[in-house]
Amino acid sequence: MKSFKKIIDFLSSIGIRGKLLISCILIFAIPIGTLGIKSFTNVKETTINEYINNTRTEMKQLNIYLEKNIEMCERISQIVMNDSDFIEFISSNDEISLEEFLDFKEKVLNKMENILYINMDINRLRFYYSNPRLSEVWPILYSEDRLKDKNIIKKVEEANEISVWRVNNVDDIGPPLRKEEKVVSLYKEVKNSAGEHLGILEVNMLYDTFFLGEYEDFPEIKKSSLILLSPDVSIITNNKNFILKGQRISKENFEQKIKGFIKGDNGYFNMSFNKINFIAVYSYIKPLKVYIVKIVFLDELIKKIDKIRFEIIIQIIIIILLVSMAIYWITSTLLKKLDNLILAMRKVKDGDLDVKIDVSGKDEMAEISYHFNEMIHRLNNLINVVIRKELTEKDAQIKTLQNQINAHFIYNVLENIKMLAIIDCNDKIADVVTGLGKLMRYNISWKSNFVYIREEIDNIKNYINLMNIRMENEIKLEININERFLDYKMLKMILQPIVENSIIYGFDGIEREPKIIIDTIVEDNKLIFEVIDNGVGIDEERLEKINKMIFYGDISEDKICKGIGIGLKNVSDRIKLYYGQDMNITIESKPNIYTKVTIPIIIDNK
Repeated sequence: MKSFKKIIDFLSSIGIRGKLLISCILIFAIPIGTLGIKSFTNVKETTINEYINNTRTEMKQLNIYLEKNIEMCERISQIVMNDSDFIEFISSNDEISLEEFLDFKEKVLNKMENILYINMDINRLRFYYSNPRLSEVWPILYSEDRLKDKNIIKKVEEANEISVWRVNNVDDIGPPLRKEEKVVSLYKEVKNSAGEHLGILEVNMLYDTFFLGEYEDFPEIKKSSLILLSPDVSIITNNKNFILKGQRISKENFEQKIKGFIKGDNGYFNMSFNKINFIAVYSYIKPLKVYIVKIVFLDELIKKIDKIRFEIIIQIIIIILLVSMAIYWITSTLLKKLDNLILAMRKVKDGDLDVKIDVSGKDEMAEISYHFNEMIHRLNNLINVVIRKELTEKDAQIKTLQNQINAHFIYNVLENIKMLAIIDCNDKIADVVTGLGKLMRYNISWKSNFVYIREEIDNIKNYINLMNIRMENEIKLEININERFLDYKMLKMILQPIVENSIIYGFDGIEREPKIIIDTIVEDNKLIFEVIDNGVGIDEERLEKINKMIFYGDISEDKICKGIGIGLKNVSDRIKLYYGQDMNITIESKPNIYTKVTIPIIIDNK
């Protein structure tokens, strides 16, 4: 715990340059080291997998080659067994004349010798006959007595007409042989049409030819080796011991070691034996009833991996050194700019808002310096805005007090006029004065920016009643608002300017009865008011100008558009201010038919 505290204290005492350097080195060193270890592991796995895949590919090629050799031996044996002249001659119980023998030799034996000549990979083609009337004719015909010691006849008969293979066979029958030869032999029983035993047919190939020259008895020093195993995982070899890189390994120990790894017909495994590492790929050759195991020694692979590991470590050290140098240079450059920024911030803290930092370069510190200058500039602007706003608010408060005084005086005067009208029994004037008082009270009294929809509609009705006093044609007002929406709140005085525009600009000079309809549509949480009049409408060019004035605030157009635009622009600005910038009013119109203004608000029942 004390050691940890000492480390914390030491790091706290180091300057920011040292902290950044240590932090960045750790940040880079740990991932790079981890990446190096992972890369090394991946290289090791990839290399071993490459060895395995290459060996499996070699095994597939060897299997194809063996299948071809097996098929060749089978095919040649079938050619001989299907030769009717051959079967007839060897099954004859009559004495054979010289003429019959010469005819047999010319038609049959010469044909068999031609088969050997055409198929040069075949080492020997022999038939061991059981007919005592026949004589040996080398190198094709031999007495079956030559096979008695090799127990071949019994195995072939037990095979029930299935081929019998000997992969660890020794051919010592002569002439013309003068020495023993390692061969792979195929034996088949030959019968006559009555199913009687006639003899044994042998087709053999040299070991090296049959196994593509790869079969060896465990070489002393070699990259790879091919061995054969019986189905019970016994090694098929003539040698009693194996010598592997100078170490004697008994056959029994090696068989016991690999027995648990051989599973199924195909596969591979890694294994270590007497400090020797190798991988083995095996495949079961069903006709031969043997496993072929390709062993690849990993000495060179391990040396290659050690070399790669050393190279990776050197690369990691070089990268960390380069990164450390780059970090030191970058932190020094950044801290120089940071010092300037801290100095400027201290001046701002002391009240100097005229400070400005020189911006150089395009890095993050340059961007921070730029934004610092922008922040100071905006701060100065905001201070000026706040000062102006305070002055404006004070001025507005004074004007509000004046308006309240003036409004109070006007209300008292209107009440006096109303009382005089009632005394004189002039109810119409009394109603007009009452309506005017309500209109003025609603327009001047701003306790809140929001009112109930019911109050806004009542004000519209009162306004229409007052306007009908001076209109030649009485304006009809149709309100189509669901009763449940009347107790919802809305922004005050957004419908009255629209209705006022309809009366001032829409009904001027029309002969038909003027009419204003107020409808509502509900979309999601929005309530959309539609104010529709049947006035003179607006032509397309002027409508485009009005929409432009509303959207962009440009009110420099002609007088009529200017008057319409100011009222709509004020309504639009207030709606966007309180409900959001995406809440836009829209105007549709057809000359001499109608004009429709759509005003969206957010529903609020609080």
